[in-house]
Amino acid sequence: MPSLRSDLIGIAPTGALGTAFFYYLTSELSHAEDSCVFLSRSGSHSSEAVRQSGQLRFQTMRGEVRVASNKVWAGTFTDAWNAGIMPRWVLICSNTDQILDYISEWIDLIVLQNEQNLLFPSASEVPALVLTANGIYFQRVRQILIEKLEEAELLGKLPDLWPDVMPKVVSRLIRGVTMQTSVRHGEGADAIYCPGPSNITTLAGGDRGLRRGICADATRRGARFEDAGELPPTRVEFQKAFMNLNSNLLGLISAISSDGSFRPLTLKEIYTADFCIRGAELIRHVLSIGKAVHAFAPEESAEPIIAHVFEVAQRFPDHVPSSIQWIEQQVRHGNISNEIPPTEKWLLSPLLHYAKNAGLKKEHDFLEALQQQLQQKLTLAKTHYDTKHTPGARAPSPSSSEDASQS
Repeated sequence: MPSLRSDLIGIAPTGALGTAFFYYLTSELSHAEDSCVFLSRSGSHSSEAVRQSGQLRFQTMRGEVRVASNKVWAGTFTDAWNAGIMPRWVLICSNTDQILDYISEWIDLIVLQNEQNLLFPSASEVPALVLTANGIYFQRVRQILIEKLEEAELLGKLPDLWPDVMPKVVSRLIRGVTMQTSVRHGEGADAIYCPGPSNITTLAGGDRGLRRGICADATRRGARFEDAGELPPTRVEFQKAFMNLNSNLLGLISAISSDGSFRPLTLKEIYTADFCIRGAELIRHVLSIGKAVHAFAPEESAEPIIAHVFEVAQRFPDHVPSSIQWIEQQVRHGNISNEIPPTEKWLLSPLLHYAKNAGLKKEHDFLEALQQQLQQKLTLAKTHYDTKHTPGARAPSPSSSEDASQS
């Protein structure tokens, strides 16, 4: 009967962020074929393209290094389980709008484990999921997980998990807020992954002992993980949101000119003096919302947060934020969408919801205006691009966004 492999770490999918984690968790590829495996969603075209290419290409300080993809490929969760190579914990590095797909794959595995009499009484064979995508979503995803498990009970796929097993399964869902950067150049077999400098990933939520164990395991292998301790996941998400809203949201607005032309900007180009004034105002509004949902204490000041965000941006002057990479990727595919990118969507929607429910009209109106400005800029960019290029250019595949960086 299969069981979880404590010697392996799972990463899903093979995008820019996932390959950056792979790079550091394998001690900069020195243990590339015996310590990590990549997992995928059922029917993922981009993951299948990487598998069929036969290799993963990394641009490192030593030059280009290639890893045979078949030696680090595990397929879906159930594929990995049936093959006896399912890791004890998995980093979910997809874009935020794909998280629920992975939750569904996880539940499929839990159903299979129950059929094999391995779920009760301890759920010890259920792998931990560490969600690293950008956004403020952990609490909602956890609620959806419970709803999906209870739906599986109603459909007869699972027995009643309350009161003992349900908390044990849910406690295996962990939030990983990461500052890790990475860039992907090219597509498919020609893709080259360029991990950014090693940076911190902070774990919050879920079982405390499990979090500590994951941090110790990742650190031992060469990555930089830390435990948030008593900090709630929502606060940790807000802390990263301050950076994302400046670098990604305001950065993307800056990258699209008034005529719709787009130019990928680095952090050094984004963080001008005028930009920093607006960025500070944004941070103050978001902090007010964070205080309303008790992620921050009433007396906490915005000034240290502002200083930290600007200092981090100066530390990585040549980094291109992920949402700008997302648009750049669409240009390479031959079409720009006017849809709001996943990072901004999963930051603005919950913040607007919190502000409205808390009666923070000024904060709500400020963020709503930013959302409208972003939408207008994206529409201008699409119109500008469409008028400059011939009709019939190939649009990006629905799953191509898996390969976007997360920072």
